[in-house]
Amino acid sequence: DDYDKHFRVTRAEVDEFLAWFNDKEAYPNYNIPSSIASWPGNGIDGDYQFLAPYFDANDDGEYKPEDGDYPKYDVDGTLDCLSEDVIYGDQTLWWVFNDKGNIHSETGADPIGLEVRAQAFAFATNDEINNMTFYNYKVINRATIQLKDAYFGQWVDPDLGNYLDDFVGCDVSRGLGYCYNGDAEDEGASGYGFNPPAIGVDFFQGPIADIGDGVDNDRDSIIDEPGEQSIMSRFVYYNNDFTVIGNPENGQHIYNYLRGIWKDGLDITYGDDGRGGSIPAKFMFPGDTDPYGWGTDGEITQADWDNPLGWTEEIAGNNPADRRFVQSAGPFTLEPGAVNRITTGVVWARADAGGPFASVELVRLADDKAQALFDNCFKVLNGPDAPDVEVVELDKELVLHLSNSTTSNNFLEQYTYGFAFMPLDFL
Repeated sequence: DDYDKHFRVTRAEVDEFLAWFNDKEAYPNYNIPSSIASWPGNGIDGDYQFLAPYFDANDDGEYKPEDGDYPKYDVDGTLDCLSEDVIYGDQTLWWVFNDKGNIHSETGADPIGLEVRAQAFAFATNDEINNMTFYNYKVINRATIQLKDAYFGQWVDPDLGNYLDDFVGCDVSRGLGYCYNGDAEDEGASGYGFNPPAIGVDFFQGPIADIGDGVDNDRDSIIDEPGEQSIMSRFVYYNNDFTVIGNPENGQHIYNYLRGIWKDGLDITYGDDGRGGSIPAKFMFPGDTDPYGWGTDGEITQADWDNPLGWTEEIAGNNPADRRFVQSAGPFTLEPGAVNRITTGVVWARADAGGPFASVELVRLADDKAQALFDNCFKVLNGPDAPDVEVVELDKELVLHLSNSTTSNNFLEQYTYGFAFMPLDFL
């Protein structure tokens, strides 16, 4: 029960805490906020030595804000997100969960023994990043047995505006799944109207692939490289109904979807609605993003497409409906005690004209920016803080005094930036 909650913190709270800790006389009325004081760095009542990431100012292994410890944002822009546990964003939610502590009412399946330390985070910016959210999962196998043929999956129920008229698809090269409106107008009270937006979910970081599996898991034309990651290796859609292409009803159905198999055990096949074809397909509705045939093991390449746009819901002649989709990475072997990290991001964009798919093209561009952000460990360039304004009223005259407090990143007008990432439109 102590951990059945989200722990929320903001970067601004940590910046203010550090300003106070480094100059306490300047902040005589400061109180450490509960978000920092109650951060589960060592767990509740010291259950864990290290749980939620924190900066240990004196390296004593105990989370004590009074010693200068704080939730571990990369405040100096020097931390390596690939080798250190850090938290990200301007606002962050951190929580921990496992599959051992309650009834599996959704799947009816047995516990596997996984612990997941998760964070959801976002940034406040004046560009597309402001419309993105990100999710990082540290997955630990607490079981004593080896798990073979494992998959990690991201399940998405997009419900874009009016949820009854959606289409979905994927971009194989980007590892991106997306949802867009199935017709020109997103009708209804919850709809967006004409030129509706699209939403995408990117599988930025997947599990470590098995050594010697003979598969190019990250699709970089190098097989069995050390530390190779499995990126999105399956994309499957299903409807919100209980047909054989509908909602999973038990653990086996869920595992089938993770592997690219329908509920009744049939392979998902290339073309139409994914059933009844002759060639198994790993990615449903990839459009024109799989010219080399990654999803069909080379059976269907760009030269084989009947339509230059490839395979989409429109080309298949599907009716829009309440869609869900699953992106998964695998198979791989999960050893006892193994730690894997999964990172996903959600991007959103809306075109002014051009129909529903025009928003998908903007989502692709937004996703490229999100990918660049991930590749740079989520280091966002923050401009100078707005100054404090003091108004002095004189006879028929107002005098504005501008100043920057000691907590401002432009104190004494000494703002500098030290991050390598900069939005392309800024450059």
